[in-house]
Amino acid sequence: PARVLLGRVGAAHGLKGEVVLHSFAEVPEDIAAYGPLTDANGERTFDVTVVRVTEKGVIARVAGITDRTQAETLKGTELWV
Repeated sequence: PARVLLGRVGAAHGLKGEVVLHSFAEVPEDIAAYGPLTDANGERTFDVTVVRVTEKGVIARVAGITDRTQAETLKGTELWV
């Protein structure tokens, strides 16, 4: 099946594991409405919850990511549906 690139993880945001998402959805905060997202290879799944939208991008929490160090490992990850 065809897949669509919906966004990319930018920088970690704060100390509790939040990230900045660069959303390619028509309405940026709708990126979480598409259900679980996967990485480019389809090997990892990400359950995303939008916290708020800023001029930097969509601030979001990713299930299982609980601190800044974990969030930093996601930088540059493409998010596909």
